[in-house]
Amino acid sequence: PAAHAPGAAAAAHAPSAMATQQNGSHGLEFPDYRRTVGLKYVKRGFQALFAVAPPLLALPLLVMGGAELLNLWKQGELHRLFAVARQTELTFDLITVVVCVALVAAAVLAYYLLQSRPVYMVDFSVFKPPTNWACPAERFMFGSRRCKKFTDDSLVFQEKILDRSGLGDKTYLPPSVHADPPNLSMAAGRKEFEDVMFTCVADALRKTGIHPKQIGILVVNCSLFNPTPSLAAMVINH
Repeated sequence: PAAHAPGAAAAAHAPSAMATQQNGSHGLEFPDYRRTVGLKYVKRGFQALFAVAPPLLALPLLVMGGAELLNLWKQGELHRLFAVARQTELTFDLITVVVCVALVAAAVLAYYLLQSRPVYMVDFSVFKPPTNWACPAERFMFGSRRCKKFTDDSLVFQEKILDRSGLGDKTYLPPSVHADPPNLSMAAGRKEFEDVMFTCVADALRKTGIHPKQIGILVVNCSLFNPTPSLAAMVINH
């Protein structure tokens, strides 16, 4: 029985070998590149190529055309060409063609050079406050009533906002708002901004591996706190 085992194994493998040969006779099988290659990145690459290719091709042509015209002018060929044109009826047509071609080329080049470039978000960072910054709705309303700076209508409005806005008991507020009475000074606002923004900026730079000197433009936006010097200056000079 042991002697017949190899033959049995060969017989067992024969159908699969024949099936492979038969399948191969129908044509070559290529791998499914849709699973191995991100087509969206290929699409972005072609879009970037076609966005840059026209000006890159037009600029050398304009330079070569200008150099050729300069060479013809130095050799006197342009003077002879215009002299021949004056003797015929081609003067107006020649000037019109040259001006139109130059205007079209300049317009196409200006269109591609002056159009806005796409902006991509490389990464982002969100500030995670410490647990002692948590402010449940009940605690917030207690502080609003205790400070005695809001009318009854304002307090009712605040309660409606808390109920309808979806803010839970794990909503965070800076320590200056938790204080009794609340500390709404400029120094407290700067401290809150530094804690939030400096942490987010450092985390974003760490994630992307970008050095601060590689950044050319910084935009900082805050709806309520806009001191002088600006918030952008605080980040840059940190």
